[in-house]
Amino acid sequence: MSCRNAIGIFGGTFDPFHLGHLEALKHFEEKFDFEKILVVPTGIPPHKMQKSDVSAEDRLEMVRRGIQEIKTAEAWDFEIRNGGKSYSYRTIEEAAKNWPGKELIFFTGSDMFLSLHTWKYPERIFSLAKIAVFSRTGTDFNDLNRQKEFLRKTYRAACFLFEEKPIAVSSTEIREQLRNRQSFEYLPAAVAEYIKEKGLYPPRNDDGRNHPVY
Repeated sequence: MSCRNAIGIFGGTFDPFHLGHLEALKHFEEKFDFEKILVVPTGIPPHKMQKSDVSAEDRLEMVRRGIQEIKTAEAWDFEIRNGGKSYSYRTIEEAAKNWPGKELIFFTGSDMFLSLHTWKYPERIFSLAKIAVFSRTGTDFNDLNRQKEFLRKTYRAACFLFEEKPIAVSSTEIREQLRNRQSFEYLPAAVAEYIKEKGLYPPRNDDGRNHPVY
């Protein structure tokens, strides 16, 4: 891609950071000439209502440990420090302020991309950052291309679409596996060790409480 020495922004709840995130991050890194990629755990995600049992600090540490093999990646705690609900336009504006003159590339999955125009102040997002979109299923390119054209006409948005499909696993599924003591297979080794060390995602007994077993 023509974007040289760009700053990537790769956000998510990361509850926990898993191999699907890591593979997506690797694909993202391969597509652009990044100076660095900011991996940004959300503070309070506006689109998710269920409260996590895991602290923001633990999610941040899981990100730090999970991205160690990606040389250009670093965990950025802006949304956690900022407090309140995390909105992408604020994160992108802060990145533009911290790295003036750099091209910003904002990563999103296909499901998020299709609703991007409904996010808070989408015009601010598109005025400051280009969007990199990765198909989640490999069968949704017609929808993604229609959205790309809509955003281009409506907001003059610059969007890149890619075919790579990261590991198809969700954080929800992984949390259930951990609570049922089934598997750590979808986690980077350093993240699995941290979860064991801290006793995160303990099983819930019939009384509804968490009971650490690690």
